[in-house]
Amino acid sequence: MTLFFTLITIQAVLGAADNLWHHEITERLPAKRAASLELSLHAGREFLYAFVFFALAFALLLAG
Repeated sequence: MTLFFTLITIQAVLGAADNLWHHEITERLPAKRAASLELSLHAGREFLYAFVFFALAFALLLAG
């Protein structure tokens, strides 16, 4: 179980770094009107990740 949480945490950190570096700093997507669809897709993905993390934390609390 520890390996699973380690891997999912690494996935989250890599996703956050990608979002910050490539989308915010390098490409400046929030300033581009044409990027609204891509930003919406990223927001949806981040919502799903938040749901998964909270569900895993809740399941861990119930199991422990």
